[in-house]
Amino acid sequence: MTTVYNLNGNVKIADLYKGLTEEQIQSIEEASSGGFTLDELKSLEEDGIDTSLIKNNSTKDTQGAGKSKKGDGDVTARAEEIKAKYNKTAFSGGSDPYSASNPELQALNSAMDDGIIKILANEGFTKAQILSIISQAFPSVGIAPTGTDGTYTRPYGHGEEAQKIYSRFSSHLVAATGEDSEEIKAKKAELASLNNQILSNNHEMQVLEVTIEALQEEVEEQIKKAIEESKDIQEEHKQKAQQAVQNRLSAYTNSNGEMTYEEFQSGIAGDLKGLETKSGRQLSDVVCQLVDANHKMSLLKGYVSDLGTLNDDNKALGEKAQEVKGELDELVEEAAENGAEDSQASCTDPIGFSNDNARYDFFVDTDNNEDITNENEFLGAKDGFSEMKALDTDNDGKVTAAEMDAGNVKVIKTNKDGTQEIVKASDVFTNASDGINLNSYQSTNQDLGEGNTLLGTFSATMNGQDMKGYQTLDSNDWLDENYEFTDEVEGKGRFAQDISEIEQVHDSSEKINIFTLKNEELDTELGKAWNAWGFSEDMAKSIVDATNAQAKRKGEAISAKFEEIAQKEKEVAQWSEEEMAADRKKWEELETNDADGADPDDDDDDPEPEE
Repeated sequence: MTTVYNLNGNVKIADLYKGLTEEQIQSIEEASSGGFTLDELKSLEEDGIDTSLIKNNSTKDTQGAGKSKKGDGDVTARAEEIKAKYNKTAFSGGSDPYSASNPELQALNSAMDDGIIKILANEGFTKAQILSIISQAFPSVGIAPTGTDGTYTRPYGHGEEAQKIYSRFSSHLVAATGEDSEEIKAKKAELASLNNQILSNNHEMQVLEVTIEALQEEVEEQIKKAIEESKDIQEEHKQKAQQAVQNRLSAYTNSNGEMTYEEFQSGIAGDLKGLETKSGRQLSDVVCQLVDANHKMSLLKGYVSDLGTLNDDNKALGEKAQEVKGELDELVEEAAENGAEDSQASCTDPIGFSNDNARYDFFVDTDNNEDITNENEFLGAKDGFSEMKALDTDNDGKVTAAEMDAGNVKVIKTNKDGTQEIVKASDVFTNASDGINLNSYQSTNQDLGEGNTLLGTFSATMNGQDMKGYQTLDSNDWLDENYEFTDEVEGKGRFAQDISEIEQVHDSSEKINIFTLKNEELDTELGKAWNAWGFSEDMAKSIVDATNAQAKRKGEAISAKFEEIAQKEKEVAQWSEEEMAADRKKWEELETNDADGADPDDDDDDPEPEE
């Protein structure tokens, strides 16, 4: 079997993955063609892409190898069969098509009693095809597909009884096709979007934390070195340093953004080049390190502020996600209750027999997946031992391997070590005399404990040896412990679980407090370092203010440039429209002159031709 995840119709990759690059989004979009296979999802995960967002916003389709694709002809033919079988004339009522008095709505309800939706799904019809069949078989009830993606219209229903029937139809459709309702899909999409924002914030916050920690260490080291170098520095060198910084700061401040921060630093270095401290370090290096520490402190305060904003946003996102998750859980629980009769029906069976080495149980491979899908595939799950009797096509009182194979009955063999394998009935019953003796069935109704009841026994012959068979009524819990169902492996049917969970919100509150205290400590130490060199606090503040002002001017200049370009493009577009309008008017005038019989090139001032 091949499992494919098809994105829901209202989901766009670019909206789902806002934090990714264009190249990454493009690679996801390319993989989405025809749905995401498990191999494609694995490949995306290897590229560092969170595929849970895809799964949460997709419909999972498991394509069985033995299930043939149905065409339009199959849909029409099946609709006619159902229409004939559930003839509305068998019912009576009023003229309101959307009330319980509508004979066709009553006929649809009767068809659902027989499990028609599940039957159609097991026959290989898609959700959209099932909707088309129902709309053709019961046209007046107002259920109709709106596209090929399984969306459909459905009246609310006039009266409580009609509303129950319509709700029942939706529940049966969800249970049979394994798809979520539109409301559940919308909630999952909303939760996925919130999770995506939380993931993006988590990543940005973690990057900021690492950046702040590294920057604080750098500043601390720069301050220590500056203070250490200031201890034995000559006073005249301090004065030169003060003057160099003051002069360059004035030029930096008055440059209106023309001088960069790097040019400001290199200017100081040039002014102090050649002067050494007693430790042998260039004075220019020490002063530039101190100036740079001041600049980084400004960045640190901004980073911590950004981290605080992101942290608050993330908390709000987490609270919103909790709220949406609660609403989603209610919808899922409601859907489970509505579909309870399909997913939690009592299971009469297994029917089988055992010997010293293994246990053998019969099942009907209704979806042709060469495996046992769920407890409802056990032979007898719907109609007890009568289903075994129905296999006796020649009415000789015995069910042979050939009759079982013809009825698509297979055997699940449970070995002594608990492992299981699927085999054909003809692989188990190999002798000509092998088979099930129907006339030997005896009803017992014996309580076996653990929620199991022995309903009856019968005689069977396997490989020429006489065996005693059983028919039991087993609890789902016991069956789940003793059999391997593909529904459980794939998380479908009653094993389906809501995979839409809330992403863990990264909380930086504790680190923000630590960072803030550390910044205050560094500020104090930096002030001491400036004082040690004879610099005033105003000068230190001026360096930060000048740097921030320059960044602001650059931003404004870039914005102005873009506005200028946009205005020019607008003017060009407007000019082009005016030119086109003028040309259009000119041609209209020429066409009018032509229609009047005048020559557009004629000139009244031309002389008359000579006779």
